Amino acid sequence: MPPFVFRIMQRPPLTHAHVSFSEICREEKKFPALVRRGICLLKVLRDNGSFLQHCLQKRLNFTAMLSLHEILTDWAAGKNTRNIIAWQQSAIANPKLYQYLSWQYAENFVGKMLKANSRLFPAAVLPAPDIQKSNPDSILGTLDTNSRQPLEQPFQMHGELYLQKQKELLPGLWNGMTYRMTTLTITETIKLNCALGNYFQTLKSCDILEFELLAMFRQRFLQVIDFYEFTEALKLRSILHQQGNPLTFDCGRNASIGISTFIIYAEKNSYRALLRTVYPQNMPGRRILHTVPSMMMQPVSNAFEEEFSVTHNVYREYLEEIFEISEVEVSTGKNSFDYFYEFPDLQLLQMLETEGSAELYLTGIAFDLLKLRPEICILLFIKDPAWIENHRTGKRWKNQRLSKINIDEPFSAADFAAGRECGRLVSIQLGKEFEFPNSLLKTEYFTPPGIAAVMLGIEMARNAVWQL
Repeated sequence: MPPFVFRIMQRPPLTHAHVSFSEICREEKKFPALVRRGICLLKVLRDNGSFLQHCLQKRLNFTAMLSLHEILTDWAAGKNTRNIIAWQQSAIANPKLYQYLSWQYAENFVGKMLKANSRLFPAAVLPAPDIQKSNPDSILGTLDTNSRQPLEQPFQMHGELYLQKQKELLPGLWNGMTYRMTTLTITETIKLNCALGNYFQTLKSCDILEFELLAMFRQRFLQVIDFYEFTEALKLRSILHQQGNPLTFDCGRNASIGISTFIIYAEKNSYRALLRTVYPQNMPGRRILHTVPSMMMQPVSNAFEEEFSVTHNVYREYLEEIFEISEVEVSTGKNSFDYFYEFPDLQLLQMLETEGSAELYLTGIAFDLLKLRPEICILLFIKDPAWIENHRTGKRWKNQRLSKINIDEPFSAADFAAGRECGRLVSIQLGKEFEFPNSLLKTEYFTPPGIAAVMLGIEMARNAVWQL
């Protein structure tokens, strides 16, 4: 009998379940014959605890595991690309990934894991308190414009490889300034205390967490007893966990804040949802849905305090993403930070808000558990059918021509599931009580912050209608 087996057999029965998977793997390397004689070994150990048997069975079925650095190096060099993409896609479609995220984070957040259509989604959500719903900017706490967040060496090293690949996939990638979370405080209100950050640091410390999670999950079919071992394999994520709760503190990362705005608009005698299609660069061929406008909350000028506003950022991206008015995306310095308030498309929306025919609601905050990044969720509820009628045709309004909105219609959930080609913007028919099609409520069809904003927005719209 190999010495490793003998030592385990000598332990008291109650300690067998505490033999770590890492120890088994280390000892296995000393005895290569152990793999070849796996079946015999399992018979020897059959009375020594189901945990040990399970770990050995798992190890016998594993192929050689690459480290995150090896995977990133291959990916950056264009090697093993097909496998790396396949690993990520298979992980996204595996419900056990979301069971793991629920196990890891559900008890660390006063909100809840998002569940819809009997499925867990990789987002933790906290609905907005009633006193904040009508004031989106009320979620913002303090802003520190002086401090900077240096990344720890592992994030810097691995993040640089990840960033270089992103630059290759997206030529012209822009390292804009962002507003990042430092702390999240939850009392009778929700407050995000913030500092200035930048987009590249977010890619290197948040987006890379998603890549690590999906890549390391690749060949694993996790059971509950594997979760501790899997957590140990997530080296970067573990660094954050050691520093505190990443859902309430930055823990050394550049946790830039996103904003996902869900638009529900009236047309004739019904309501429709406006969404956009997204093609993730890390997984070519995959198409998903997101809310529109959705954005990184960021200043595009040096007026950091003035642009520290949820509403201001939503208005700017409303023009950019709905009507493709690109000149509002980056300020050239020739205009003031708020020059786009003169655009007729925004002035029409603000007039509808003043009249009560459109409302901008704070619906809550969500955490994308893949990237560990906070997202402010907003509902733009447009109750006047004239809004879509005016923008479909580009009518004149106050002696100015409104921009046209180009929506791919008709569009159905079946079309999307079948992979039918569709445009950038799509419109989804909602039910009488704002029900969203169940056939689209799948983890592989939505970004995590997008589905969070949709579900929170639907609940807000229902309440708004009932209060009329």
